[in-house]
Amino acid sequence: MVAPLPRLRVDGARCPHALAPQLAAAASTFGAELHTVGQAGLLGALLALGQLGRGSSDGSTWAGMPAFSIAHAEAGAEGSGDGRGREYCIRLGDASTWVRSALTEQVVSWLFVRTATPARGLAKALAARVADVPQGRAVGLEAPLLGPERPRKLRVAKLAHAVATAHAWQVTPSIVTLPTRPFQCTAVLTKPDDPAAEGLREGHWEGWFLQVCAWPKGPCMRQRPSDV
Repeated sequence: MVAPLPRLRVDGARCPHALAPQLAAAASTFGAELHTVGQAGLLGALLALGQLGRGSSDGSTWAGMPAFSIAHAEAGAEGSGDGRGREYCIRLGDASTWVRSALTEQVVSWLFVRTATPARGLAKALAARVADVPQGRAVGLEAPLLGPERPRKLRVAKLAHAVATAHAWQVTPSIVTLPTRPFQCTAVLTKPDDPAAEGLREGHWEGWFLQVCAWPKGPCMRQRPSDV
């Protein structure tokens, strides 16, 4: 019998810098399951994962970038919407699943998340690109973290909603004859104009971006009519 993963509730009260070492410790054993509540919890969880992808604040690095999946915590939540107030389940794999490739060198295309970007359209674009990307390469999504708090949280919520929706389409397709290609994700915080910056600090968002990349876990699979 497989033991359940340790579960962490992230509601925005946890500081990303405090959460990141907890996630690294969890990944050194069996992994963890994060249940995010609201946009603040979602932002905190993804910032912590992004910090792990970047490296620890003391300049050391982890054994790669955490591999994880994002799923809607509520049934049917992959419908239209932008992710406002939704709850998500982020499943973090153990250290053996972490991605050790150089991120920017392996990303073949990028999707940029703006405040007005429709989340469902973003999910469709991600699913289409993941189907065609070569194995060992990734499709990236990028959301800027600058500006007022509400638009920043909304951009990250739209990114997560799109990833979770595209993931659901691959795992439980509504049309079983369509090709599917499950993927796992990595996250990293970047500051292009200052690559050596120590790390993101609360209230100092200017110039920072959250990048989430989707890595296919195998070839694109198409069910035969006889299998349906």
